[in-house]
Amino acid sequence: MEKKHVEKAKKWNFIALIIGTIEVILSGSELPSVLSPNKSLYESLGEDGIKLYQQLNSLSTKIFTVTDFILTLMFVVLFFIAYLKFKKEELPMKLPYYMSLVWTLIMLVRNLWVLPGTQQGTANFVIITAIITTVITLILEAPVLLTLINLIKSEVTVFSNRGARNE
Repeated sequence: MEKKHVEKAKKWNFIALIIGTIEVILSGSELPSVLSPNKSLYESLGEDGIKLYQQLNSLSTKIFTVTDFILTLMFVVLFFIAYLKFKKEELPMKLPYYMSLVWTLIMLVRNLWVLPGTQQGTANFVIITAIITTVITLILEAPVLLTLINLIKSEVTVFSNRGARNE
């Protein structure tokens, strides 16, 4: 086991754990307002606001929001278990990192898919918001990817060292 890759994986896992914990806290605090949005606030925005309210108040959006919260909480628990394994100098499973990356891709595709139809005047705003959201999401998911990469590198080093010893 290559020590430097394990140490990097341990560090990135800890960062992913911190970011995930912050996400759970923020998502949990916003959950009530997402599950029952204030209609008068959206009505004051005109026709686009009403469309946005209808989208936010749809059953599919509510199910997706609750699923996202539960999965994010699950990932935090799994990253904490990985943290404990790293402390015991054991390698954690890679599956939680793969699952987190796949869920992030599903979330991004879904969010881009359900962008509200807007009039020409606000279309640029929606596109800019989508781009910013995508970039921020990918930055926040980078520690998960870097943990996975370093876990894979640590295993590759183990196998390549075994092959060198057998020759």
